[in-house]
Amino acid sequence: MPYDKLFQILQTNKLTSQSSIDKAVHHEMSLSKLIELSVDLFSAIEFEASPPDALGLRDYHFLANSRMSGLYEGGCTYSKCRLRRVDDLSRFAALYSDSVYIQSYFDWLNHLHIPEDTYQESHLRNSISGSIKIINAMKPLIQNGILRFLPAGFALCKTCYAEVMGQQEELNAGLDNQIKQLEKIYSNTTSANLKVLSTPSSYDGHIYEYHVTCDEDLYDHGDYVLYISKLPQILLRKLANQPSLKQHHLSASEILRAHVNRKTLKTIAMDVSCLKFYCLNANLKYLTDRTIDISLLQAATQEHNLLKYNDILSTQLIFEMPIFSDIPLSYLLTVRANEHDAFITYRETINSLVDEYIAQGHKLSAKIAKQIYSDIIQPNLLTLDKKISKIRRSAILKSLSKVALSTSALVFGLYGNYIPAEIRPLLISYGFIKALNTAESLPDLIRTPAEIRNDNLYFLWKLSRKSKLI
Repeated sequence: MPYDKLFQILQTNKLTSQSSIDKAVHHEMSLSKLIELSVDLFSAIEFEASPPDALGLRDYHFLANSRMSGLYEGGCTYSKCRLRRVDDLSRFAALYSDSVYIQSYFDWLNHLHIPEDTYQESHLRNSISGSIKIINAMKPLIQNGILRFLPAGFALCKTCYAEVMGQQEELNAGLDNQIKQLEKIYSNTTSANLKVLSTPSSYDGHIYEYHVTCDEDLYDHGDYVLYISKLPQILLRKLANQPSLKQHHLSASEILRAHVNRKTLKTIAMDVSCLKFYCLNANLKYLTDRTIDISLLQAATQEHNLLKYNDILSTQLIFEMPIFSDIPLSYLLTVRANEHDAFITYRETINSLVDEYIAQGHKLSAKIAKQIYSDIIQPNLLTLDKKISKIRRSAILKSLSKVALSTSALVFGLYGNYIPAEIRPLLISYGFIKALNTAESLPDLIRTPAEIRNDNLYFLWKLSRKSKLI
């Protein structure tokens, strides 16, 4: 199976449960041992990672951004948040895609800086432990070939390299301009408090803390803390004029001039820039849960295949189906494999529903996705439920009536003395066997009928039987 070597390394090091991972990574392994393990995991991923083959890909192959992929640099670094994002991605992959490509969780080894203090080491250990947990959580999808890793690098001839670099320069110029525009927009919706902290021994000068509250599209939870060692001149002058000042609430103008949001915006822009190459050259669709990505792409590229509505709205529609959040991934994959034709039909139906809403002039949004689910999909699933209940109830009653007729006829014959005494024991046995055979045929009578199996949403209905949320 794919990535056997990767999972063998985790098995050998007993890194297969969250508790064992935390124990080993945070308490037992030395830093050198941990980096050695990371190199082994990186090599195992690179050994099987391969660039997508554009000729073999069609509509249902995606490339997920760093936040959806659960990368450490992609959003909130807390392991539970990273696992939640990956669980969403995994369910989308199982319910809609043929494949979803993600970046390797150990690419940072290409530019590794050995931690210089306990704070940096703690970050590194958190990154590694979270990444190992994610790989374990995604194991069924990785080994089914649905989730795939991109290689850390790719080879280009001189001609193609020059072409790509030209495209990247043009893209980066467009991104830089858009970042400036977004900085202005987000400065009005961002709140920032500056604190002057005591000086750690490993730094010269003061250390400053920004506590930033912003749009959730910009950063997970709409809240983050940023530590910096240098301040913009506008804030240094303010502190110089007020030496006793230890805390300051920034105005919208100061947030813009101090470029509080620039680092986050540049990180997102870099994500968009790096992944755009694969989207355009490998025929992949860009998969994002951030509208800010779309803003950056619209400003930086004229390639409309990156901006197709169903890349966005179909994704949101899958996420707005609450019936799947409590279903094990292994069960999703089993039903998908066993009901492959139904899966294809359901997926085409989802696209048709999206087409209809777009044709009506609806704008792309999570609100529209929720509306499609509540107005169309959920009522249809409930209707199928009622149909199957009625059909099964009818089948059970019919079967039980056969049992009742056969046993009542036998009882009438026995107690009416119409049957000779010497063969009565044989007929009693036969009667009960007949009744049992009739009862044993019940599963055949109550199997899902063709009327239900042929419904366009049968695949969803089948999965919904496992959920408690419908």
